[in-house]
Amino acid sequence: MGKRRALAWTSAVVLLLLLWATRLPALDALPLHLDEGIHLTRAVEVWHLHPFWDISDGKIVNHWLIAAFYPQNAPVFVGRVATALMALLGLAGGYALARSRFGAPAGMLAGALWIAAPYAFFFERLALPDAQIGALVALTLWASVRLARRGRTRDAVKPAWRSRWRCCSSSRRRPLCSPWSSSWRRWGARPGSSASGTWG
Repeated sequence: MGKRRALAWTSAVVLLLLLWATRLPALDALPLHLDEGIHLTRAVEVWHLHPFWDISDGKIVNHWLIAAFYPQNAPVFVGRVATALMALLGLAGGYALARSRFGAPAGMLAGALWIAAPYAFFFERLALPDAQIGALVALTLWASVRLARRGRTRDAVKPAWRSRWRCCSSSRRRPLCSPWSSSWRRWGARPGSSASGTWG
């Protein structure tokens, strides 16, 4: 059991290092996108004690994270590295979810696909909420599986579905959310159902 756990941790660390190695180089080489400038401006306003400044579009996830790294200094790099750090958490959640459900090879495959996905590679190097939302979905599903195993499945399924529908309200974010939601449907969970017996 100790060897299996050590192997799982080693695999996770290798995947995280690979993700970091592919996201960090030349992070500020791409010209700043207009939307990135908007989120950077909001992040700076957090330091001016305006954490909810100009959030009529509902996008309040990433500028708080960007603000934690003090975007007034090297704003392009700081804004994008915040997204890359969130991607690390998302990959960890996705790996843990696939491994817990389908075994170690599935976890490695899920991690490799995450790292190699062109869509993820592009958006995880920008100061935009798209990749961060996808990472939060993976973490939510992983946490829901853990809750389902330790407590009532109903209490685990509902938060995951609420998060899924909330983040996928934008068509640009659906490609990041759809793989996880498709797997969720495959396992038998439905909105409003208790998914009793789904987890065995």
